[in-house]
Amino acid sequence: MTYQPPPPPYQGGYPQGQGGYPQGGYPPNYGYPPQPPKKPVWPWIVGGIVLVLVLLGGGCAAIVGVAAWQVDKEVNSSADLVYEVGGTASQVDITYYTGEFDQNTANSSSVPWRKDVTVSGFAKMGSITVTTSGLEEGTVSCRILRDGKVLDEDTSTGTFGFVSCSASVD
Repeated sequence: MTYQPPPPPYQGGYPQGQGGYPQGGYPPNYGYPPQPPKKPVWPWIVGGIVLVLVLLGGGCAAIVGVAAWQVDKEVNSSADLVYEVGGTASQVDITYYTGEFDQNTANSSSVPWRKDVTVSGFAKMGSITVTTSGLEEGTVSCRILRDGKVLDEDTSTGTFGFVSCSASVD
């Protein structure tokens, strides 16, 4: 077997001109280089949704916290009230509210009558009802005061007199 030299290297098929470029002096046009791959958008969308959810959750927690603080403050506050009963009747039956949904009675009480009460809780209110005892004719009145200011008052005249006063404490 005889030795055969390798074929000459591939020259691109163009006749060589100056500077090693094909004849005409310009490099061959192979088109634009490929664009770099685009970065995915979905991580930004997912991140935006997570951020919105976190902000909404934090805002809701803040609103609930403020509301709970206000309710706790209101529940733990109290108000001092004065119940007064007056009139010309000699004996009256009294029912009055003392807070925390407690009602007390003072039957066959003489007039004038006065009671200092401290109400507390979420629904702070005062309430008193007065009726004359028996067939006695006369007048009967009630008043609810807070810090010397009259919150409610009423008067009734006649047999079986009945009067009621109620006030909400803000």
